[in-house]
Amino acid sequence: NRRDLNAQLTGELQQAQRAIAAAKTSAATDRKTLATLEQASGPRSGEDEVQLGIALANYEQYQKAAEALQRGVDKGGVKRPDQALLVLGQTLLKLNKIDEAQAAFAKVEESAPLGPVAQLWRAYTKQPSPPGT
Repeated sequence: NRRDLNAQLTGELQQAQRAIAAAKTSAATDRKTLATLEQASGPRSGEDEVQLGIALANYEQYQKAAEALQRGVDKGGVKRPDQALLVLGQTLLKLNKIDEAQAAFAKVEESAPLGPVAQLWRAYTKQPSPPGT
């Protein structure tokens, strides 16, 4: 009946509103943590740099992300170099650095878990831009 449906929808709306509020709080905490990580002094491992770069990319801070990812790849000791290079390439693509993105995708070994994905991204970057872009 109509009253039951309204009660159910009201309950679902309240639940969704609580989830949104929790997500916003979590995102704010993440941003603060991210800023702390960026400012942390002392040496970071290649893996730490890559994880920082991925987090920065998730918050659309592409320039900082590309720099952190590149530092991580250069340092080595990265658990998933294929993932690091793939995200680096995607980030460079967001910065419109096509040649650098292609180079990052090309460095992913074909036999790596993300090798086929990197090949697709590299092929994508070689496509001509549509008119007017």
